[in-house]
Amino acid sequence: MLPATGSISFNDLAEEFGDVAPVALNEYYADGALVPIGTVGKLGLVPSAGALSLNAFRGSSGSLLSGAHWTSYSTNQPNYSVGSSVAVGSGMMVTQYGLRSFDSGRTWIRGTTTIAAGNDMYEYAGGKFWHGYTTAGPNANINVQSSEDGLNWSNILISGYTYAGLTGVCAGSVYYQTRWCVAAYKSLYGYTVWTSTDGISFNQQSDPANTPGANLIFFPEASGGVAAGGDGMFINYGGYAQGYIATSPDGVAWTKRAILDHMGSITADYIRTKACILNGMFIALTAKGKTVTSTDGINFVVSATALPNAVSVYEIESSGSYVLAIYKNTAGYMVTAYTMDGISWTAITTLDISTKIEVYWLKCVGSRFVAMLDSPGARLLWTVPV
Repeated sequence: MLPATGSISFNDLAEEFGDVAPVALNEYYADGALVPIGTVGKLGLVPSAGALSLNAFRGSSGSLLSGAHWTSYSTNQPNYSVGSSVAVGSGMMVTQYGLRSFDSGRTWIRGTTTIAAGNDMYEYAGGKFWHGYTTAGPNANINVQSSEDGLNWSNILISGYTYAGLTGVCAGSVYYQTRWCVAAYKSLYGYTVWTSTDGISFNQQSDPANTPGANLIFFPEASGGVAAGGDGMFINYGGYAQGYIATSPDGVAWTKRAILDHMGSITADYIRTKACILNGMFIALTAKGKTVTSTDGINFVVSATALPNAVSVYEIESSGSYVLAIYKNTAGYMVTAYTMDGISWTAITTLDISTKIEVYWLKCVGSRFVAMLDSPGARLLWTVPV
């Protein structure tokens, strides 16, 4: 990645974008032979025409892909067997039936029979893969399995509630010790949070009234945590909880907090996507395509403006330097957009015209974005080519 500040030269551009003998700056217009369209720098998109300067490339990368160029993968597994949830960690992707991929989804290896059949939720947190699945019945349990290698799985029994299912997992450092939090749905009651300091034994911590969300994330930069210097905050969000979010410094004591609009009123909207942490900011999108942000894990606000022409919001993912969103616009097209500040969004490219496609998941895997799309009759795996 090119530096965001300080000196920058033609040689720097040549090394970053693979030019052997740089001659002139006009070689580096976006959508040319060297720089892909949608390449993002500190100042925004690198232009494809008009004024161009070295400053346009500050903070840009020739290897961190921008979500502008997508293609379909050929995978060795039937599309239907690559699940609607996937975990990314330890150099691999893990999804249902114990399928693992080490090449961003091209090839899937069927690993073990110790993982239970199910297609509910897969996540990676605190150095472990997590699988949650639902069983029906009057004494159904919150069924959880964990694995450190994606191959060997251990069963964890959390509780016994009717039609219970795991909905979120995260891990954070509390008093410099990893603490896992899981959120699970209990029929007729809502979402409840359990915590563990060893990833094996979990204790119920919250009343569903105080943790209205289905999802969890740990916000390391947030203030109010219990470690020295106010280190970190657990955040419970989503799950059609209109206008509210919950936070905890340790995963045990939870506080319900309002999401305020630009007028200072509690919003009637709810968080639709998973959340991301970017440059010390909590970022998520509502069902209406507006951005919910927080810089301290205590005060949450929703933007006055939405994604450009957004109708249906699917998912967001952080590359580490910006957040990419996939959504459907008013023309029925599936499009991507990015933000570097959590407030202003810029549309990048169009993916598909179908009005029936859904996005199961969007992940940043190494130097590429990977998404699982569901179209009529088939699931398509799209990615940015390297």
